[in-house]
Amino acid sequence: MWKQNEGSHSIGEIVKHLHFYNERWLKRFREEVVSPPVENPTTFSAEDFTEMNWQELTIRGGIS
Repeated sequence: MWKQNEGSHSIGEIVKHLHFYNERWLKRFREEVVSPPVENPTTFSAEDFTEMNWQELTIRGGIS
């Protein structure tokens, strides 16, 4: 996945991070159980990111 430099995040990582927190806030709004907090860097992790993951994430996030 392309990154401008090692200190920046790819588009896929940023989208995954935003989706993670949007899902958490939506659950809170609906008064559903929210999973325990996680380390913020793990929300950017895209090591196993594939084209299929991207398609699923964009569909679930209403991007496509």
